[in-house]
Amino acid sequence: MTDTPKTSSLRKRMVYVLPIAVLALLATVAAQIDDWSRDLTTNFAETSVAAEDPLDRPLAVVAEVEEIEQAIRTFVENQPRWELKGSDSLPSIRSIFLTRKTKWLKFTDDVQVDIHYSQEPILVEISSQSRVGKGDLGQNPRNIRELNRALREQLDVAK
Repeated sequence: MTDTPKTSSLRKRMVYVLPIAVLALLATVAAQIDDWSRDLTTNFAETSVAAEDPLDRPLAVVAEVEEIEQAIRTFVENQPRWELKGSDSLPSIRSIFLTRKTKWLKFTDDVQVDIHYSQEPILVEISSQSRVGKGDLGQNPRNIRELNRALREQLDVAK
């Protein structure tokens, strides 16, 4: 089978276009990674009181548990890749279980929100873990920041 001038021209273009597309995809992924040493070897993240970024810290909320739960439901309902999976209650902690799928490869991350309601203000801690892979390329910290930012906008967060 011989190449026609049209297929020959298409092949020549593909030789240039494909590597450029791959490089653009890799650059997009690399630009999202905040901490190369963490993001290539860790697939778990959680809020911490010692974190520098306020979006990586637990929330101290002046609200009722039901108001916090509603804020989480509202957030999930308005996000295309987030889903509410369930909840569980202990005497002083209410846990809400969510999932978030990555945009392109549809990897699923499990996100847990723990609402510690036996204290004033109520403490809201968030954790996120990838189901597969050794590293998360920074997706779990981004999950926490995205949810944390939304809750801060909807709730009365104590300073």
